[in-house]
Amino acid sequence: MIQNYVSTIQINSTKAEPRSKQKIEAEVEKFRKNCKITSLKGKAVDILKVLDLSSEIYGYEYEVVEDLDLPNNVYAETDLIDRKIYIKESVYNRAAEGSTRDRFTIAHEIGHIIMHTDKIIVCRGEEIKKYEYPEWQADHFAAELLVPVSHIGDLSVDEITNKYKVSKKVAQIRKSRANSLKNPA
Repeated sequence: MIQNYVSTIQINSTKAEPRSKQKIEAEVEKFRKNCKITSLKGKAVDILKVLDLSSEIYGYEYEVVEDLDLPNNVYAETDLIDRKIYIKESVYNRAAEGSTRDRFTIAHEIGHIIMHTDKIIVCRGEEIKKYEYPEWQADHFAAELLVPVSHIGDLSVDEITNKYKVSKKVAQIRKSRANSLKNPA
Protein backbone atom coordinates (compact mmCIF):
# COMPACT_ATOMS: atom_id res chain seq x y z
CA MET A 1 0.00 0.00 0.00
CA ILE A 2 2.52 2.63 1.02
CA GLN A 3 4.53 3.21 -2.08
CA ASN A 4 7.95 4.69 -2.52
CA TYR A 5 7.31 6.98 -5.45
CA VAL A 6 10.02 8.57 -7.50
CA SER A 7 10.37 12.31 -6.96
CA THR A 8 8.10 13.15 -9.90
CA ILE A 9 5.25 11.30 -11.54
CA GLN A 10 4.33 11.87 -15.15
CA ILE A 11 0.96 10.34 -15.86
CA ASN A 12 -2.58 11.43 -16.42
CA SER A 13 -3.29 12.04 -12.78
CA THR A 14 -4.49 14.47 -10.19
CA LYS A 15 -2.49 17.01 -8.28
CA ALA A 16 -3.15 18.17 -4.72
CA GLU A 17 -2.01 21.10 -2.65
CA PRO A 18 1.68 20.47 -1.85
CA ARG A 19 2.10 18.80 1.55
CA SER A 20 5.28 17.69 3.29
CA LYS A 21 5.39 14.70 5.62
CA GLN A 22 5.54 17.14 8.55
CA LYS A 23 2.43 18.98 7.35
CA ILE A 24 0.50 15.73 6.90
CA GLU A 25 1.59 14.55 10.36
CA ALA A 26 0.31 17.84 11.81
CA GLU A 27 -3.00 17.37 9.96
CA VAL A 28 -3.32 13.86 11.40
CA GLU A 29 -2.61 15.19 14.89
CA LYS A 30 -5.39 17.77 14.45
CA PHE A 31 -7.67 15.03 13.09
CA ARG A 32 -6.92 12.85 16.13
CA LYS A 33 -7.75 15.71 18.49
CA ASN A 34 -10.99 16.53 16.66
CA CYS A 35 -12.03 12.87 16.81
CA LYS A 36 -10.82 12.55 20.41
CA ILE A 37 -8.40 9.76 19.55
CA THR A 38 -6.08 10.36 22.46
CA SER A 39 -4.87 7.18 24.12
CA LEU A 40 -3.18 5.44 21.19
CA LYS A 41 0.28 4.74 22.51
CA GLY A 42 0.96 1.08 21.98
CA LYS A 43 -2.57 0.30 20.79
CA ALA A 44 -4.09 -0.22 17.38
CA VAL A 45 -6.62 2.33 16.18
CA ASP A 46 -10.16 1.00 15.85
CA ILE A 47 -10.40 2.18 12.25
CA LEU A 48 -14.12 1.44 11.89
CA LYS A 49 -14.87 3.50 15.00
CA VAL A 50 -12.72 6.29 13.56
CA LEU A 51 -14.61 6.00 10.25
CA ASP A 52 -17.96 6.37 12.03
CA LEU A 53 -16.87 9.19 14.30
CA SER A 54 -14.97 11.17 11.68
CA SER A 55 -17.84 10.93 9.19
CA GLU A 56 -20.05 12.67 11.75
CA ILE A 57 -17.46 15.29 12.74
CA TYR A 58 -16.24 16.07 9.22
CA GLY A 59 -19.61 15.75 7.46
CA TYR A 60 -18.88 13.03 4.95
CA GLU A 61 -20.65 9.77 4.22
CA TYR A 62 -19.45 6.28 3.62
CA GLU A 63 -21.17 3.29 2.15
CA VAL A 64 -20.26 -0.38 2.34
CA VAL A 65 -21.01 -1.76 -1.13
CA GLU A 66 -21.12 -5.22 -2.64
CA ASP A 67 -17.72 -6.24 -3.94
CA LEU A 68 -18.97 -6.34 -7.53
CA ASP A 69 -19.92 -2.64 -7.34
CA LEU A 70 -16.26 -1.63 -7.54
CA PRO A 71 -13.65 -2.88 -10.03
CA ASN A 72 -11.60 -5.95 -9.01
CA ASN A 73 -8.43 -3.97 -8.28
CA VAL A 74 -10.24 -1.24 -6.29
CA TYR A 75 -10.79 -1.94 -2.59
CA ALA A 76 -12.43 1.38 -1.80
CA GLU A 77 -12.77 4.76 -3.47
CA THR A 78 -13.60 8.28 -2.47
CA ASP A 79 -15.90 10.64 -4.34
CA LEU A 80 -14.35 13.96 -3.42
CA ILE A 81 -17.17 16.04 -4.90
CA ASP A 82 -19.97 14.27 -3.02
CA ARG A 83 -17.71 13.64 0.01
CA LYS A 84 -18.46 9.94 0.12
CA ILE A 85 -16.28 6.87 0.61
CA TYR A 86 -17.31 3.58 -1.02
CA ILE A 87 -15.84 0.50 0.67
CA LYS A 88 -16.11 -3.05 -0.60
CA GLU A 89 -18.02 -5.23 1.86
CA SER A 90 -15.15 -7.73 2.03
CA VAL A 91 -12.70 -4.92 2.85
CA TYR A 92 -14.94 -3.56 5.60
CA ASN A 93 -15.44 -7.03 7.09
CA ARG A 94 -11.75 -7.87 6.99
CA ALA A 95 -10.91 -4.50 8.57
CA ALA A 96 -13.31 -5.41 11.39
CA GLU A 97 -11.35 -8.64 11.81
CA GLY A 98 -8.04 -6.73 11.94
CA SER A 99 -6.70 -7.18 8.41
CA THR A 100 -3.71 -4.85 8.11
CA ARG A 101 -4.25 -4.15 4.41
CA ASP A 102 -7.94 -3.36 4.83
CA ARG A 103 -7.41 -1.20 7.92
CA PHE A 104 -4.84 0.76 5.90
CA THR A 105 -7.22 1.06 2.94
CA ILE A 106 -9.91 2.66 5.09
CA ALA A 107 -7.41 5.01 6.78
CA HIS A 108 -6.12 5.95 3.30
CA GLU A 109 -9.64 6.86 2.10
CA ILE A 110 -10.23 8.92 5.25
CA GLY A 111 -7.03 10.76 4.33
CA HIS A 112 -8.48 11.65 0.93
CA ILE A 113 -11.67 13.02 2.52
CA ILE A 114 -9.76 15.08 5.08
CA MET A 115 -7.11 16.49 2.73
CA HIS A 116 -8.51 16.46 -0.80
CA THR A 117 -12.12 17.63 -0.94
CA ASP A 118 -10.96 20.94 -2.30
CA LYS A 119 -8.03 21.89 -4.51
CA ILE A 120 -7.60 18.74 -6.62
CA ILE A 121 -6.47 19.46 -10.17
CA VAL A 122 -6.53 17.03 -13.09
CA CYS A 123 -3.16 16.95 -14.84
CA ARG A 124 -2.47 15.44 -18.22
CA GLY A 125 1.12 14.66 -19.07
CA GLU A 126 2.40 17.12 -16.48
CA GLU A 127 5.10 16.16 -14.00
CA ILE A 128 3.75 16.00 -10.48
CA LYS A 129 6.08 16.14 -7.52
CA LYS A 130 5.44 13.31 -5.07
CA TYR A 131 4.42 15.75 -2.31
CA GLU A 132 1.64 16.96 -4.66
CA TYR A 133 0.45 13.43 -5.47
CA PRO A 134 -2.83 12.69 -3.64
CA GLU A 135 -2.11 8.95 -3.35
CA TRP A 136 1.24 9.56 -1.68
CA GLN A 137 -0.39 12.06 0.68
CA ALA A 138 -3.24 9.68 1.59
CA ASP A 139 -0.72 6.88 2.18
CA HIS A 140 1.27 9.07 4.56
CA PHE A 141 -1.93 10.20 6.32
CA ALA A 142 -2.99 6.56 6.79
CA ALA A 143 0.41 5.52 8.08
CA GLU A 144 0.53 8.37 10.60
CA LEU A 145 -3.05 7.72 11.71
CA LEU A 146 -2.36 4.03 12.30
CA VAL A 147 1.20 4.42 13.65
CA PRO A 148 1.97 7.89 15.02
CA VAL A 149 5.67 8.46 14.46
CA SER A 150 5.88 10.08 17.91
CA HIS A 151 4.86 6.75 19.53
CA ILE A 152 7.50 4.55 17.93
CA GLY A 153 10.48 5.25 20.16
CA ASP A 154 12.67 2.17 20.37
CA LEU A 155 10.04 -0.30 19.18
CA SER A 156 11.24 -2.88 16.68
CA VAL A 157 9.51 -3.40 13.34
CA ASP A 158 7.89 -6.57 14.70
CA GLU A 159 6.66 -4.74 17.80
CA ILE A 160 5.18 -1.97 15.65
CA THR A 161 3.49 -4.58 13.44
CA ASN A 162 1.97 -6.38 16.43
CA LYS A 163 0.98 -3.39 18.59
CA TYR A 164 -0.47 -1.21 15.84
CA LYS A 165 -1.87 -3.99 13.59
CA VAL A 166 -0.11 -2.81 10.44
CA SER A 167 1.81 -4.66 7.75
CA LYS A 168 5.54 -5.22 8.08
CA LYS A 169 6.11 -2.80 5.18
CA VAL A 170 4.16 -0.02 6.93
CA ALA A 171 6.04 -0.76 10.16
CA GLN A 172 9.40 -0.57 8.34
CA ILE A 173 8.52 2.74 6.72
CA ARG A 174 7.28 4.21 10.02
CA LYS A 175 10.42 3.01 11.84
CA SER A 176 12.56 4.57 9.11
CA ARG A 177 10.60 7.83 9.47
CA ALA A 178 11.05 7.81 13.25
CA ASN A 179 14.79 7.17 12.86
CA SER A 180 15.13 10.01 10.34
CA LEU A 181 13.53 12.39 12.82
CA LYS A 182 15.87 11.23 15.60
CA ASN A 183 18.96 11.41 13.39
CA PRO A 184 18.41 14.08 10.73
CA ALA A 185 21.00 13.90 7.96
